[in-house]
Amino acid sequence: MKYAPYSNSKIAKGHCPFAFKKTYIEKVQKRRLENLEFGAAVHDIIADILEARLKGEGMNRDDVIGIINHRTPHSVSHRIEEVMGIINIFQDKFRMNMRDVVGVEEKISIDSDGNEAPWESGHLRGIIDILEINGNHAIITDHKTQFNVLSDRDMDSHEQLSFYCLLIKSFYPQVEKFTVRIYFARYGVTKQSTRTMEDLVRYLDVVESRIQSIEGIEEWVPIPGPTCTICEHIHLCPLAQYDQEDRDDLLIVDAASASRAAKLLRVREVQVQRIKDALRSYSAKHGPIKVSDSWSYGHVPKQSQEWPVKQTEDVFKRHGYDMTDHIGFSATSMRKLVNRARRLDAEFCEDLEKTAREKVNTSFKGYKT
Repeated sequence: MKYAPYSNSKIAKGHCPFAFKKTYIEKVQKRRLENLEFGAAVHDIIADILEARLKGEGMNRDDVIGIINHRTPHSVSHRIEEVMGIINIFQDKFRMNMRDVVGVEEKISIDSDGNEAPWESGHLRGIIDILEINGNHAIITDHKTQFNVLSDRDMDSHEQLSFYCLLIKSFYPQVEKFTVRIYFARYGVTKQSTRTMEDLVRYLDVVESRIQSIEGIEEWVPIPGPTCTICEHIHLCPLAQYDQEDRDDLLIVDAASASRAAKLLRVREVQVQRIKDALRSYSAKHGPIKVSDSWSYGHVPKQSQEWPVKQTEDVFKRHGYDMTDHIGFSATSMRKLVNRARRLDAEFCEDLEKTAREKVNTSFKGYKT
């Protein structure tokens, strides 16, 4: 292999031959991206706090502030209050089973046969933020400072988490069950998914196919993709130079001009969707995009509640109520029920409120500032 070892990010970068060559072959100096530096600082701070927890070291407020000051580089020191807010949320909300933790910032490197390999000369490698193992069950947690909370569908298809499962299966062959989690540090929210052995077999084929494709690259041309928004060499990319020429074919007087305008409209619709997708991707990594003093685009968090079916059923049975009218326990019907119970049955209301779980989602949209 010419370009091994491969990490998940290196494979993802291989989508664009131009970016791959600049990063891993020519090793051109990278463009500074403040939000990547910010995310790395928060990542290191959380890792230090978790290491201290693992060692059983008590930490007071001064200890945490000391870590924050040590790990926050000068380039993002103007955002120290934002860092402290995220770490306060982490201290308050993040939970894990310390007894099962086998590693924080766990480095795993394997050769092409799946055996342990030196970090610099392996085939696949990665660093797992938190790894818990209990018997044949592995729990992988990755923490992120991005501005959007992923959907359940995105969690199920998250390739970085699947990649980590491949590494863990090679290192810990007894593991057969995988729970993968992302802790969204800005909101104190953890979302999770699972991976099966069948999932890993399929994903290994995908990984090896992508590696073979990278190894066979002959033309190092730029190809736009999802990593463009965080590419450290975008300033060198020839495709990043935009054509500002615009047309205005809105005069509609006959069938020909109507057809011409309709074609233009269709093009604009596609362009608008592409722009939205690109802005959504950029905002996820870099935060709100200011249009004016009164308008921005970005990911807006929305809090809601959900009622787990099993626990909610238990509450109904304990209080002797019929569940027929509330099958599925939708948020709307449950809120109405809680309001009704607040007037008629205080104990039932209290138990329902205890059962509810806070849920945070984000949506990309324009909003007044």
